[in-house]
Amino acid sequence: MKEWIPLMQSLIWPIFITVVIYKFRSRFDEILEAVKVRIEKGSPFNVGPGGINLGSAPQLPDDPEPEEMIDDGVEVSAAPELIEKEQKIEQSIDNNPIEKLQLVHTSRFLKVKNGRDYYRIVVSLDPYNTKALSQVEKVVYFLHKTFRNPVREVTDSKSNFELRTAAWGEFTIRAEVYVKGSHEPLRLSRYLDINTRK
Repeated sequence: MKEWIPLMQSLIWPIFITVVIYKFRSRFDEILEAVKVRIEKGSPFNVGPGGINLGSAPQLPDDPEPEEMIDDGVEVSAAPELIEKEQKIEQSIDNNPIEKLQLVHTSRFLKVKNGRDYYRIVVSLDPYNTKALSQVEKVVYFLHKTFRNPVREVTDSKSNFELRTAAWGEFTIRAEVYVKGSHEPLRLSRYLDINTRK
């Protein structure tokens, strides 16, 4: 009988896990579907306070400008002059840290209002380096059209041009970053996902 004890001990956990998965299989299906939807949206998926983070995929704009249009219907071989042009662009980006600015955000549950869960959302600029941030004069944020004041201007560079707001749903925020000595703003966007409470 003593020789059966190690075998039974090694079988208990796999049997227990199998029973739990079978009993709660519909919940596991919901979790897997939620992960799939999050990944397809391009929003990060976090598990636990410091656990798994699947990261975010790049997002295409909802209303693309003509220069943002993708033409993937025709294969074109790269001519030497195009390769040289691409190398110049990459070098220009390395020399100009403004090109590496991006939007980052956090979200957390705030309160229930009018039967909806509201979340505190904080959006700011994430600079490639502090020199890039010192060149920014202001950031104009364009929130979803459901906001009472959808256009917000932020001039506080000490907070990385941080915007604080509350929302009950996810949306794509757009921003125009005005840089000293430039007539055209740098246009950025980010899909603002929220960490919904369970």
